[in-house]
Amino acid sequence: MAGRKTEPFKAVGERLAALRVSRGWTQRHLAGLLQQQQSYLAKLELAERRLDILDVAALADAFGISPAELTTYLLDATVTDARQVAS
Repeated sequence: MAGRKTEPFKAVGERLAALRVSRGWTQRHLAGLLQQQQSYLAKLELAERRLDILDVAALADAFGISPAELTTYLLDATVTDARQVAS
């Protein structure tokens, strides 16, 4: 049962990583934009840490998109190409 509960978080982490990669950014680069350690971003991408609203706001700012656009991309499996997210 615990596996099922973590699946959505894994999917969000994978989509976050895909968005980062679509920009040509390393974890270290994005973490620097967030003024965080690379391990912080790795934990988000691996679903070892769950995103909170402040994380969403900071990530959206780093990507230059609105928190709504980021949330839609992270949660909407029908958006399959990270490059479709506004840049």
